[in-house]
Amino acid sequence: MDDVEVEVDSQAGEYVASHGGRLYVTASSAGLVHETTKPKPGIQYAEFRPAGITLYVDPAIERPTLWRLVFHRFPMPHVRALWNGSRGFSPTGNPAFVSEWEGLSPGSAPWTPDK
Repeated sequence: MDDVEVEVDSQAGEYVASHGGRLYVTASSAGLVHETTKPKPGIQYAEFRPAGITLYVDPAIERPTLWRLVFHRFPMPHVRALWNGSRGFSPTGNPAFVSEWEGLSPGSAPWTPDK
């Protein structure tokens, strides 16, 4: 799984770090990606360690070339995991449609944890 790139924007990195440093990503039967800071029982997650946090991904999700973690404020603060830069996961390998602004957080830069 070394060929999977993980991009973390600064606000997403800060949010995950302040909530235990772990983000768990699962997919519903409809192909929607769900993110949480608590693991779902019974899943043997694939583990990635981008700078300063740990990303756990449900192996039922087709492996992308890129996970992009972005922060959103509405309707409440949360982090989204974008599969190959898109919001949805598709079993056919074609990500679901996302709006043009998804993943673009004004003023956000790649995250680097405090050392």
